[in-house]
Amino acid sequence: MSSFHPSIPLVLSPNRSSRKGHAITGTVIHYTASRPGARGDIAWLCDPRASASAHFIIDRGGAMTQLVPLDEAAWHAGPSEMKTVDGKVLRGCNLFTIGIELDNLGYLVRDEDGAYFHEEGNELKPYTGAQPVHAALVYDNGVRVEAWWEPFPNAQLEALAKLLGWLADAGHKEAVHNLIGHEEVATPFATRKRDPGPAFPWGRFARKLARRTSAEFLLSAPPAVLPSADG
Repeated sequence: MSSFHPSIPLVLSPNRSSRKGHAITGTVIHYTASRPGARGDIAWLCDPRASASAHFIIDRGGAMTQLVPLDEAAWHAGPSEMKTVDGKVLRGCNLFTIGIELDNLGYLVRDEDGAYFHEEGNELKPYTGAQPVHAALVYDNGVRVEAWWEPFPNAQLEALAKLLGWLADAGHKEAVHNLIGHEEVATPFATRKRDPGPAFPWGRFARKLARRTSAEFLLSAPPAVLPSADG
């Protein structure tokens, strides 16, 4: 099995480690929670101070970059667990998953004048992207995170589909079928993470694992600002 995609540019991150003999059995989808353009995210995920990385990052236009070889663990999931189709709970998802980051701001807020903002550190900065999606991310324990969310461009989703197809062809069919969101594996469960969020179109991608979150699309008044959570 190849550890590198033959045609995707490689920017090797030092933030990686051994899989300790674990087979690759899942793929975790994230959003970057950053402004448009993956260049800054790539630089950060290659900075030792970040203590974070992913195997692949896909920008809004569909351009892909590989940061970590597949035979090594990327540092994308943190404290985490994945429930398998046979009911087993596997902990420490970095060891047995592929991490894919999508260039996307994710969570947005709207003021009473209808202007949208994204969180940047401790500040709210104006959002100028595509029309946001008003939806609630609903965890399977009933917790809801209602907000506005940046939609994922079609070019980015098409690139993700191509990448997943290559991963399956490269011998990682189980990992592709066990496609899951960071919000579903991060522990402690419920609101520690909220990516890729309710705007991600899970219906476009086949998966075997039971969903641990769902999307509730809304037409009601916008929500209040909620506590920050990293992508």
